Amino acid sequence: PDKLPDGNVRLIPGIMFQRLKHTAWGVYDAVAKLESHPSDPSLSQYRVEYKDVKRRLVIAFKTDFPHEIERWDETQISGFGESAVELTTTAVRKKRILSDYWRRHDRADAHLRTELGLE
Repeated sequence: PDKLPDGNVRLIPGIMFQRLKHTAWGVYDAVAKLESHPSDPSLSQYRVEYKDVKRRLVIAFKTDFPHEIERWDETQISGFGESAVELTTTAVRKKRILSDYWRRHDRADAHLRTELGLE
């Protein structure tokens, strides 16, 4: 976390974001900040706010090593004109499994999705 850029930065907002929002490919101005999580003292969060593409990404991770990501929130504008609304997508880690995941791609491994709370 100490090596994360802070302040005014230029970043790629994400290839999927750019594709789905039909924005021009490239690097955009953003403001990045590493801060304490507002409600959980065991977490830190990294906030990135893109100026031109109206996107905010907040990644919450364990402050202590190995800094595992616990959740993220992405906020962006959906729609056009007066009907445009701000939407936030939130992802929260439910469970961890230490596994050789690169070998777990057959139907026999489908039970792992249930164990992770994905179904």
